Amino acid sequence: MKMMVTPLMAACVVALLEDKNKCKASRMKTENSMLFRPDMARAYAEDRKWVTRRPIRRLEGIGKIKNIQRDINRWWGFDNKNSVVFIGDEYHDSERQLIERCPYGQAGERIRLLTTWAVHRDHDHLKPTKLPEYEGSGLHDCSPISLWSCFESLEKPDWCGRLRPGRFLPLFLRHWMPYPEIVSIGAERVQDISEEDAQAEGIFETPRDPGFDCWSTYGMRDYYATPRVAFSELWNATHGPFAWERNDWVWRIEIKKYSEVSDAE
Repeated sequence: MKMMVTPLMAACVVALLEDKNKCKASRMKTENSMLFRPDMARAYAEDRKWVTRRPIRRLEGIGKIKNIQRDINRWWGFDNKNSVVFIGDEYHDSERQLIERCPYGQAGERIRLLTTWAVHRDHDHLKPTKLPEYEGSGLHDCSPISLWSCFESLEKPDWCGRLRPGRFLPLFLRHWMPYPEIVSIGAERVQDISEEDAQAEGIFETPRDPGFDCWSTYGMRDYYATPRVAFSELWNATHGPFAWERNDWVWRIEIKKYSEVSDAE
């Protein structure tokens, strides 16, 4: 007995194949990405954070680099073999030449933000690369697999399984994560941050008593007198003791706010 294929069933199959083709095409593209801690993911989702600083540890075309420094006319650092590496030349705009090697992309490009995530607990036994793209296998059950991340909430829903790091999110599931445009990229010392920029980094006022300025952010247990002091403590907590005191060179990356990123992006 032959199975009757209705128009609805055929349309479902066509849609399934089109989505799978899109996923395959997305795997072939190189996509810049950036990891956000859960607390910073929530700050971004609430439009409290739209600027991030990242230590300069890798350059496009060069690879890993450490102890990067800036002379009057040139940038330089050390590679894995402790050999001196010069970036650009002293006769041109050396800062522009450095920014062109930023591994996170360039202004006007888009970047995928990754954070802690989870899928249904029925898939806990599967490695990320073995997760299905769709729930079920029947013609009438072709809905995409459900995924939760800390961009949605800090508390995991009951249906979710174990937490998984953002770096292990498969390419075919990354469309669930924000994909904002990079507004600007610069290079500066971490201690160059202003009070206003510390707030753009996700530090917000959380008054506890009238007349007292209490600045903090998600994941911080203490409160501080100014946004900049609170950010310095957050920087040490993220990058290790005395990271603020080292005053390393960092990328200052501004991205579009969460509210400015459409679902289609």
